[in-house]
Amino acid sequence: MSQKNDRLAYVEHEREVITYAELWHASDCVLEKGQDDLRGSSPQFLSSLVLSAFSFEAYMNHVGDAHFSNWNDLERSLSPMAKLKHLGLAFKVHFGTPAERPLQTLTELIKVRNVLAHGRSETLRPPAKLRPYDAPDFDESMRDRPVTFWEERIRTPEFALRVREDLEQVFRLLHDALPEPKMPLFHFGFHTSSSRSASHT
Repeated sequence: MSQKNDRLAYVEHEREVITYAELWHASDCVLEKGQDDLRGSSPQFLSSLVLSAFSFEAYMNHVGDAHFSNWNDLERSLSPMAKLKHLGLAFKVHFGTPAERPLQTLTELIKVRNVLAHGRSETLRPPAKLRPYDAPDFDESMRDRPVTFWEERIRTPEFALRVREDLEQVFRLLHDALPEPKMPLFHFGFHTSSSRSASHT
């Protein structure tokens, strides 16, 4: 019979969770999986878009919480693009015009995010196309499946890749303008652990 070990210790952990960095990493992971095997990969591209959108919002909250005492009020009352504009003005960052990248891409991303977050069922009825019965691709055209605007953007990895490219540009522009001290942009946060003896009476 083994002797009971009466040497006990309290083990404590403290971890800083940088949510936007975690979501950014997850967005990249699912996008890579989709690119590895393009067959049936639309769900991976969709996941990457949603995670990128969440990372965008989490980064603005990360910056806002650190630099604005009233960020909770702003966070509730402003749209994501309005928050970005507010931060850009505060830190003197110009992201370009809404009609060009990267803002054009982010506006489209937020539109996808909002449609999915408040999803509704719908019936798609695109305009009829006049085609000859004996066209070589007539049978194939009969099998065409109408898609929503967001489904169109997850057929290939292109939009998810563009989102990550443009969003990273926005992150870096804003991060570079923040005052020191600051952690590296995609830092995951610190994790510390310690132990202390537990005394017995």
